Amino acid sequence: MSSGPTIPPPLTGDTFDEAFQKIIPYKPLDCINQLISVFSPKAQLIPAHRSLSFSPRAPRVYLLTEGVVHLHRQSDHLLLSSIYARHVIGLAELLHPVGKIYLRREPDCQISSISGEDALDILNGSPMLWSPVSRVLAYHLHVSSLRDLHLNSPHAYDAVRGKLIELMNTPFAVRQRLSVLRYIQERTTLSRSMILKLLSELREGGYIEMKKGCLVSISLLPLHY
Repeated sequence: MSSGPTIPPPLTGDTFDEAFQKIIPYKPLDCINQLISVFSPKAQLIPAHRSLSFSPRAPRVYLLTEGVVHLHRQSDHLLLSSIYARHVIGLAELLHPVGKIYLRREPDCQISSISGEDALDILNGSPMLWSPVSRVLAYHLHVSSLRDLHLNSPHAYDAVRGKLIELMNTPFAVRQRLSVLRYIQERTTLSRSMILKLLSELREGGYIEMKKGCLVSISLLPLHY
């Protein structure tokens, strides 16, 4: 699996998509690879059947080297983010353990983990490593802020519109096997009927093209519904 989505040109005049293009292409792979390199000697590969979660009592850092994992909220199983290899996951939990989230892995995923104690020993033993940690955390903060930009809107259309743009920016090989309806349902609290209604009207207006439930292309989406 690639290190992330191939980004298409931004939608002209689209504030959300313009913000998206300023964040997603700048994933700090140099920092991620540096941290994976120093953590790997003490990390253990996680078997495919084992669950992945965050414990406030025993934090762990996950090293995603192949595939994709999905970050879910425990309370309602809302899918917060899809994370593509290569990536380091759990740095925020390492510094401020809270729990309340878990990871769901795709079949082709390869992921290992290192205990929080070992990770902190490595970082404190080489203080210069806190710089790449900071850059990765800053990237996560921007991605979270971008997600909240459309999910916090009181209008259902804004959430659907934002998720369509997100989906269009995923790798083609991933997008062609994803149901648009399911993608939006898993990542929002919108009802199935509302999502279907908006998708139908966008298709009829020629704003999106779908084939067998998958997103093929997007024209310039209306800013308001």
